[in-house]
Amino acid sequence: MIRSHQTFWNRMLMLGDFISTVLAMLLAWVVRFDLGLFPSSSHVPLGHSVIAIILIGTFVSNTLTGLYLPRRREKLTAELSRLVRSHILLGIILMSAFFAIRLSDFPRSVILIYLVSSFVLVSLFRMTGRIILRRLRSAGFNQKHIVLIGRRNSIERIRASIRSYPWMGYHVDDVFVLEESDEKRYVQSSKLREQLSDLLRDNLIDEVIIASPGRDRESLLKFISVCELHGVQTSIVPDYFDLFPSKPRVHDFGDIPAIVVRGEPLDDPFNSLAKRTFDILFASVALVVLSPFMGLIALVIKITSPGPVVFKQIRIGKGRRPFTIYKFRTMHTPEHLENLRREQRHCAENTGQEETAASVEGWTVENDPRRTKFGTFLRKTSLDETLQFWNVLRGDMSVIGPRPEQPRFVDEFRQTVPSYMVKHHVRPGITGWAQVNGWRGDTSITERIKCDLYYIENWTFTMDLKIVYLTVLKGLVNKHAY
Repeated sequence: MIRSHQTFWNRMLMLGDFISTVLAMLLAWVVRFDLGLFPSSSHVPLGHSVIAIILIGTFVSNTLTGLYLPRRREKLTAELSRLVRSHILLGIILMSAFFAIRLSDFPRSVILIYLVSSFVLVSLFRMTGRIILRRLRSAGFNQKHIVLIGRRNSIERIRASIRSYPWMGYHVDDVFVLEESDEKRYVQSSKLREQLSDLLRDNLIDEVIIASPGRDRESLLKFISVCELHGVQTSIVPDYFDLFPSKPRVHDFGDIPAIVVRGEPLDDPFNSLAKRTFDILFASVALVVLSPFMGLIALVIKITSPGPVVFKQIRIGKGRRPFTIYKFRTMHTPEHLENLRREQRHCAENTGQEETAASVEGWTVENDPRRTKFGTFLRKTSLDETLQFWNVLRGDMSVIGPRPEQPRFVDEFRQTVPSYMVKHHVRPGITGWAQVNGWRGDTSITERIKCDLYYIENWTFTMDLKIVYLTVLKGLVNKHAY
């Protein structure tokens, strides 16, 4: 029997949303009509019909986006994401309702101010509530009483996770360990089901978590039937989840549920839209602000070395599709490369170093003679990359993401670096988690991919903002860019 704590908390959430809604309405009317921030116009009264529509619309949008469902394991970013969706839906509901009751001339500014105020107030209330609840649960209050069933190693893994996150408030009341041997487990399972039935009858257990391999299907169904008989919620943790490289997600394959092995936050259409909107806005502003500097860079390139200003190269982007990347040219034109190769070989002979393929045909290395003097400065300061904001606007790249590579390097690394190709699940970026952690330029590909995978699997909008902040904070100078 599920305890009544969640019912109480849901009522508190609704009460908090009601108070936040009323305060946001009052704030919207004060800001719009009383502070003198907008051109003078007739004061629209806060009538009963308007109040009713806003209150009902808020409840409906919050309910449809799942804001009143029990989600004690949910992260704050996920809840804020649902709050954003709720307020977008609420805006549509309000506009439609006002049009239906012939309030189409109702000031749009009031609705906008209300939505922003409501989002801020509700977010603050819910963040405060989360902090209070997490402290209470860590102190042993508001516990959810559970029973674990499964093999010993699976149970220990679940218990370790519970110990690592005490704020979730799970208390393990009992454990039923299944035998490793199939024959012994078959004989044992009937006894365990009887013990489980007695336990659920005599105690208030909120949830039974079963960690069992797929071949125990018959035994699994019988345990579930015992839980159903006593009205106890059941969760299943398949023991093959440790085979998945990231957080899996479930979707429908026709009328059959299927598990996607690598579930990523940017698979969500709303997250993808939010990131793309940010990219367009950020790149547009960056191109406007940087345009005088980019014009100066182009002029200096033209004066100091013969050849084109813009360097174009094929890189591999999202979905393994090739695209043309744009950079300011930092190297001499191909006409000079043969002489430069001879100089490089001569330099290698004098220093006793072997000539590397990267220095001749691929990545630049320290003291690479192919670079122009001004090109060395552009690479060190990463100013040669600023043209890639145009790639962002075109949709080839994102502001934040894994750096794209040339096709031949992709073919090489896919054979030697584990999970290298996963980086192509998202748009490549101008900067990324690997770059702000020091893995840029001529550094370890393996460590860079680890950072890229972490970013892909744990993306949040706030993480993108953090990377932008760290990129600016740590500066543009790259000691590994040659």
